[in-house]
Amino acid sequence: MHKLSLTLAVLGTASLAVAQNCAGAPGSRVFSNRQDFAASFYYGTNLLTHIFDLNVQVPITISGMSTWLYDQGVGNPVVPNQVGNTAVVDVWTCPTTRVGNELLNPANPGSPWTLLGSGTITVVNTGVGNGESPVVFNPPLVLPAGVYGVNVIYNAPTSGINPGPLHCLGVSPNPGTPYTDPFLTMTNDGIVGNAWTTAAVDSPNLRITYTPDALSANYVPFGDGCYFRPYAFYESFPEAPGNRDLSGVSMSLVALGQNYLVVPGGPAYVPPAGASLHLGPYGSSSSTSWDDALSTPIALPFTFNYPGGSTTDITISSNGSVFLAAVVNNSFDVCGAAYGSIAPFRDGPPRITPGYHDLDVTVGGGIYYEVDPANQWVRISWDNVQEWGVAAAVNKYQVTLYANGNIDMPIVLLSNQSPTNNAITGFCRRRWTSRPRCPSRAATANCRRC
Repeated sequence: MHKLSLTLAVLGTASLAVAQNCAGAPGSRVFSNRQDFAASFYYGTNLLTHIFDLNVQVPITISGMSTWLYDQGVGNPVVPNQVGNTAVVDVWTCPTTRVGNELLNPANPGSPWTLLGSGTITVVNTGVGNGESPVVFNPPLVLPAGVYGVNVIYNAPTSGINPGPLHCLGVSPNPGTPYTDPFLTMTNDGIVGNAWTTAAVDSPNLRITYTPDALSANYVPFGDGCYFRPYAFYESFPEAPGNRDLSGVSMSLVALGQNYLVVPGGPAYVPPAGASLHLGPYGSSSSTSWDDALSTPIALPFTFNYPGGSTTDITISSNGSVFLAAVVNNSFDVCGAAYGSIAPFRDGPPRITPGYHDLDVTVGGGIYYEVDPANQWVRISWDNVQEWGVAAAVNKYQVTLYANGNIDMPIVLLSNQSPTNNAITGFCRRRWTSRPRCPSRAATANCRRC
């Protein structure tokens, strides 16, 4: 493990698309243990190795691989420049798993490893183009269906410029992530600096180009999908003179369990009663006032269920949104406005918003919280609150949360005129860190990118 050159510490990304027709035999595919190559350090001391377990669902033929080598005369310590050199790559397999077998040199009796085949790698400068060093197997490697430990050994070039041991880029720490496609699953990936002598560390960058058996069933993804996206809908309005086109519109969000049915219409705006929250203390603020502030967390009289979660508390933002959580945070990302980005809305705690942008209740208007006497709803109102620094940009809207999970959102005025002050209307559950099932798309917008 060694440090990268600072000039190459930030790497580009690469992706490959496969076009294929489900009606015929599956074509050539590219399997990657990560979609975007990444690097923390470079590795290799004598006999560089990538080692992993591979579950092969159908017989496959491997025509090539690629990785990112780090042999272009940079680094700390500096590695010799071997760009353009070629070397032999040996692929070894053992039954079931590589775990516990890393040190069992196939030259010794009783070793479980057998040579599947060999190919040729060409050293490429990682800082030029896509930076991938290709391995070509001629003839291709044939691997029957089964579960294997795999050891890919990069022998040192023996001719060319500065021939010597090869190095590769890798990621530390190893994320421990299984990687899968319709036919292959890779687990337990690691890097060995000197084959058969040390245990694996961290995670390599590796692509495998292969063709499944011609009789294999296959499928083709269609569209973007929503597996990395939360249950959400939104519209982001760039700043513009006058009012947005949602002014005078009321919408209702009908809770359907795993998603909302968003429909136009619903109750009209109800003039609020009581005292504005901004006449009392705020809970959190990035400005030491009710400009860019949150209320203290408010306990609901019921449990409010929303797609992907539930809450017994809310927190009201002075900037036109309701957090569906007890939030105590004085950072601008949470208390402030979006200002041209959807990131605070997308990545923060779950929220519902009729008009999230930079408001300033300290110069006029009020923010109100009301509770149904029968404890069946709560209503939050921003009543004639102007945009920060723009007296003519007045905002007036409400959010009503019902005990059954439904939401009403009447918008009387939505105006954002200050440069870069985009306004966001919608709902977002915070970004998922795993793959949720995609909720129903029927008459909803909840699969839209959040």
